[in-house]
Amino acid sequence: MNWFSARENAAKMKNSMVLLETVKKELKIAKDGLSADKKVHLTTQNCMKQCRTSPNMKIDGKLYTGLTEEKVLGLIRTLK
Repeated sequence: MNWFSARENAAKMKNSMVLLETVKKELKIAKDGLSADKKVHLTTQNCMKQCRTSPNMKIDGKLYTGLTEEKVLGLIRTLK
């Protein structure tokens, strides 16, 4: 499963870095971007061209917009 998190300025202003840390913690992401079980590869992307709906995340090509910490935790629970 590939997860991409945007890290552009608009997303940073909307707590994207907090959400990124939440994903890393919940999935136990190592420095190489792989989860402890090796099922998830997490990378960041400078821009997803979706500033209006940031923070955003792509999971296996599907775009998730307007994310909050609660929404991210829900995604993790349903996709595990």
